[in-house]
Amino acid sequence: MELLPIENRIVSTIRAVSKDWQETTSRKRTHAIKGGLTSLGHKLGYKVCTSGKKKIGADTGEWLFDLCWADWNGSWRDLRGLKLITEVEWQNDSDNILRDFRKLTVGIAEFRLFITTYKTGKRYEKKLHELVKTCKSICPGSRGFRYLITAIPDKNSSRVKSFAWTV
Repeated sequence: MELLPIENRIVSTIRAVSKDWQETTSRKRTHAIKGGLTSLGHKLGYKVCTSGKKKIGADTGEWLFDLCWADWNGSWRDLRGLKLITEVEWQNDSDNILRDFRKLTVGIAEFRLFITTYKTGKRYEKKLHELVKTCKSICPGSRGFRYLITAIPDKNSSRVKSFAWTV
């Protein structure tokens, strides 16, 4: 499915912050991703909730998800809704991925983003496609929810893969 304009901006941000990072630890990768998405969320006029808020520039700490963009005026008490909810999982075994992805299936937001990694090579890319298929199959139907999975390869991070769908 074709990406929506905001999804293209999200993927471009992820691609930019993940450039040349195959030697980086999971912690540093997560920090880079959260920093990029925090910056983009602010540019789009949203408050950002995520851990590491002082170093990343978020408005408040992590709330329910690894990162979310919230629509509120003044205080979190004025919360009108969530624009984006995000889960990040670097362990690419299906149990860890499905456990984190399932959180997105119960959250209410305009967009749901799942970020992971994959090993390069045809065998592993096939595994990634199977994992995306499994994620699609566990989404509750007929809610109109939008999902985006962005997978960053372990080598040659310019080959970020994205999968989007609406259920």
